[in-house]
Amino acid sequence: MEARFLTRRAAHSGVDMAAFVIALGYMAATGWAMTNLSYDIWGAFIVLPVILGVGTVLLNRTFTGEQRFLFPIAVVGLAVKMCGSFARYWVVFDAYAGQSDAVRYHEAGKLLALQAREGRVSLLALVPHEVGTGFLDRFTGLLYMIVGSSQLAGFLLFAALSFIGQVLFVKAAMIGIQGLAQRRYALFCFLTPSIMFWPSSIGKEAWMCLCLGLSSWGGARVLTGLWRGGTLPAIIAGLGGAAFVRPHMAALWMAGIIVGLIAGLITGHTARGVGGRLAVGALAAAAVVGLVIVGTVALKYLNPENEARSVTDRVGVIFNETSRRSDGGRSAFQPINVRSPLDWPLTIQRTLLRPAPQEINSLSSAFPGLESMGLIAVLVFGWRRLLSLGTMLRRNPYLVASVVTMIGFGLAFSTLANLAILVRQRSLIFPLMLLLWCLPVRGRDALPVSAAP
Repeated sequence: MEARFLTRRAAHSGVDMAAFVIALGYMAATGWAMTNLSYDIWGAFIVLPVILGVGTVLLNRTFTGEQRFLFPIAVVGLAVKMCGSFARYWVVFDAYAGQSDAVRYHEAGKLLALQAREGRVSLLALVPHEVGTGFLDRFTGLLYMIVGSSQLAGFLLFAALSFIGQVLFVKAAMIGIQGLAQRRYALFCFLTPSIMFWPSSIGKEAWMCLCLGLSSWGGARVLTGLWRGGTLPAIIAGLGGAAFVRPHMAALWMAGIIVGLIAGLITGHTARGVGGRLAVGALAAAAVVGLVIVGTVALKYLNPENEARSVTDRVGVIFNETSRRSDGGRSAFQPINVRSPLDWPLTIQRTLLRPAPQEINSLSSAFPGLESMGLIAVLVFGWRRLLSLGTMLRRNPYLVASVVTMIGFGLAFSTLANLAILVRQRSLIFPLMLLLWCLPVRGRDALPVSAAP
């Protein structure tokens, strides 16, 4: 017994010593960076340990009890996310030579933060309130007022926001889908290359991942009858934040939640009793009004010059203009011409899993192509999970909402003719799409899922 105690003590001492050496080395590297590099780079040396430390503490409090087995997966996911942010930074400034929206947001935020520090503009000017690019400009400026205008630190902080969204997607799926393969889904959400890479820089994708994850978490709670704990504020904040940046994506998510609410009312899985059904019905009606408002904002945002036209005409103009603008460069491809609902299945499949092997013509298209082929292979080998889709749709309003959102995305983004743009925006729908890879195998008893927030 004494020998075992001494062995454990020696092991702990070794770990403590290794941690001390690593910390000392990191401090030395930080000192060297502060002397030899610009704040654009060495600011990240200050931010990174804070993100990892605070993130690990929060994850430790998030995945407790029956969900404890997901904690190490989430910690690895956080580390991988930071690596994805470094990779994104390298691609932006090496492969793209700085030709990226992230650089534009950084410069605009840096200028706004400088003006606020010098008193040329008030702090209220940094509060995001515009739709689209202006929102990200001001949000970046507000962030730089806190941490300073370090470009690499900005990448890491936006990646951390995106990671919070990933955690919320995982929590939403655990609440919303009974029998979900939780470990499998968490691994997919935290380690899928598209999710790891694209929403990991200064830009809209990171903010959208946070907001859509928040709205999905709130939506999962509402669709399973859990109304307490800030559920409705989470939905409103998530969809509202998304609507400021990409109102059309917010409209897709809201439409999915509305259909999920209706499905839950019909099947009785969302609310029980007359009072509960009336409450859900009122919420669905309010959501429809919200969808109309967000849809109107989306149409104005996407096509501001044709407000006098009918909705149908404006949607057609938006699709045509999207196809024209995205058709060019080395990543261009020929989108499917949707002539009737019979074309929808192939259109949705191609939008969600492009590029096909024959469309891979460069290194930039090879990575998403390999990812798509890998996901297809996993789905083929796990075909029994898809057999339970029909049954699960009848029992899980959250899965209904996710599938409807996924279908809407597949159709709405089918006109994009540029692979780089498509895979970047598709990364936001991946957490919903990957649910199909993690459904319970048909014939096995569904395990009860904790409804912890």
